[in-house]
Amino acid sequence: MKRSLIGIPCLRNRLIVCGIAAISLMSGHVLAQSNVTVYGVVDAAVEYSRQGDGGMTRLQSGGYQGNRLGFRGSEDLGGGVRAVFNLENGFAVDNGTFTQGGRLFGRQAFVGLEGAWGVITAGRHQSPYYYSMLNQDAFQWAMNGGLLALTRTSGAARATSPLLSVYGTLGRIDNSVLYTSPVVGGLSARLIYGFGEVAGDSAAGRAAGASLRYQNGPLDLNVVYIENNDAFDRGGQKAMNIGGSYALGKAKVYAGYLRETSRTATSAVAALPQETRFDLYNIGLRFQTTANLTLIGQVIRLRDRSEGLTIDRDGTSIAFGGEYALSKRTLVYASVGSIENQNGSSYSLGTGTAAGGPVTGDPRARAASIGVRHTF
Repeated sequence: MKRSLIGIPCLRNRLIVCGIAAISLMSGHVLAQSNVTVYGVVDAAVEYSRQGDGGMTRLQSGGYQGNRLGFRGSEDLGGGVRAVFNLENGFAVDNGTFTQGGRLFGRQAFVGLEGAWGVITAGRHQSPYYYSMLNQDAFQWAMNGGLLALTRTSGAARATSPLLSVYGTLGRIDNSVLYTSPVVGGLSARLIYGFGEVAGDSAAGRAAGASLRYQNGPLDLNVVYIENNDAFDRGGQKAMNIGGSYALGKAKVYAGYLRETSRTATSAVAALPQETRFDLYNIGLRFQTTANLTLIGQVIRLRDRSEGLTIDRDGTSIAFGGEYALSKRTLVYASVGSIENQNGSSYSLGTGTAAGGPVTGDPRARAASIGVRHTF
């Protein structure tokens, strides 16, 4: 009897051990076929600006890069084909809230297949416009010198918003299918189509775009065109840019031209507003002085060619910055920039993730920031 009482727990323990071992073997098999990576960016900066309303000091979330927490993974399906996915959340480190309008995975969320023929995915994507513009900006959108730092003041309430409003709409596209080609002879392409999902009108809300990239040694050239229709299929937005970079030893020169136009209806019957149009020209330089230190400079020329203007409202931005790698994952950075307003224009400077302050009665706007970024 004692043997039986003792034997039952022993047998149960052996079954548990065998069960754990079996689960471990199955898990090992699954992990051998697929993988998931957790990654992210935590970035904060202190900025001081003087942009028409006096001095202002603020803590910025993402002075260098937008804060994010992401999950990406793939599974080998055999025959050279893989299933892939990416979920990426954006958040503000200064107050802990979600960015991208409060979306859970606002930066990107997609699933698809990858093979020798390229990658095709469905979901919310960073568009070809997003990648092409990044490749021609010496500041890589960062700090007070990038293309996305440009801000405009509008209306009696002097509301501020990023100058590149079309990028705000078409930098990421919902309900979309994205195809990314393999690189052939240095040439690659991206094609995107976003479904409008408006009943009875397949064109309303629709978005489409394409980009080409050519890489050959030190040369990196990019061109993109993207557009959408508004929700009433009466107007829309368009953007195009061409530019890239060329490496010269420790230096890399960036240059580009960008145009955005917008005329969107506010209702199905209201008159269309006048078209806004902004042209930007930029030339910049990144110079790696040491293995850890990179210096950056960039000049941007803005031209407002919107309808209804009696005089062109232009501006010129000049910025300098630097980044120093404390380790492979931790970077400190600083920048200073100014923008000269002309003919009544009211541009100011923020960063890639925050608009600048309102400008009134001051032809020059200035900003400086210092921050730290950690990646994992």
